Amino acid sequence: DYIKGEFLSDLIRHKILVKDKSILCDAEEIINRGKTSKVLVIVNTVDRAIELFEKLSGHENIFLLHSLFTQKHRNMLESKIKAFADDQSAKGVWITTQIVEASLDVDFDYLFTELSTLDSLFQRMGRCYRKRKYDLSEPNVYVYTEDVKGVGTIYDKDIWDKSRNAIKKYNFEGLSESDKVNMVDELYSKENLSGTKFLNTFYNALKFLDTNDDYNLDSNEAQRILRNIQSINVIPRRIYEEIFDLVHQYASETDISKRKKLRREIDKHTLSISLYKIRESKGSTTPIGIKGLEHIKILEREYDFSEDTCTGKGVIVDQALSNIF
Repeated sequence: DYIKGEFLSDLIRHKILVKDKSILCDAEEIINRGKTSKVLVIVNTVDRAIELFEKLSGHENIFLLHSLFTQKHRNMLESKIKAFADDQSAKGVWITTQIVEASLDVDFDYLFTELSTLDSLFQRMGRCYRKRKYDLSEPNVYVYTEDVKGVGTIYDKDIWDKSRNAIKKYNFEGLSESDKVNMVDELYSKENLSGTKFLNTFYNALKFLDTNDDYNLDSNEAQRILRNIQSINVIPRRIYEEIFDLVHQYASETDISKRKKLRREIDKHTLSISLYKIRESKGSTTPIGIKGLEHIKILEREYDFSEDTCTGKGVIVDQALSNIF
């Protein structure tokens, strides 16, 4: 015999403060917090992350992590943020996107975040006071609801609006794990989503998958779905020039085992980027032109990163690429 049930902790780890302003407006507060504590900042797009990083530039211990770094540099940054989080004496600010929500086991003292949907927001909160009981006299999570990037692109607007209404009810309140689960269940309930575009799209997707032979998905809708999942591997031009000898060593190598090893080394200098977004922004890519490396293009964009300081902006792209995270 066994008992089926949910085992959720009533431990309070987070107290939130909802701010109806842009996260950019609190740059000074973020800097000041970082002088005495570990501060994690999570925004919704690469564009906003770089914008905030530039606003905080000139101060010590400000770091940036998002998806538009090469694999090698992203691994360096992920190792650095883990070491930073584990170092009890470390102080400073890490500006990131939602790539840290589930992939990194880190624990920070304060979280400053743009509002996302509740499920995403609670994942973000899990990187603050991860295994600690809330013991402060002030909030440790600050949620910003104005001038938020990614609404209507990364996050469905109906879901985001309902998330904003829900989280405001807990302003300056402690949140238990059961509170979070209940809020997400309510957010995605059929009753709550009735009449929304999100629910209609969901049902259409189910119908398409269940009765593909009988139901033809509108071509524009199909393209909209596909464009968000298609991506290509690229090497930024600056990085390509740095590994030029490695690439041509691969081209001239005849030993299969050595070619595979060289290929793995080359892959470390690539990153994945949305094909649709490159086209949308008229981004330029150039084929490498070497057999075996057809899957990689040279990205004709600036790339900023210093391996000595482990800081930089990564790929520098225009506004049209801002909903890559």
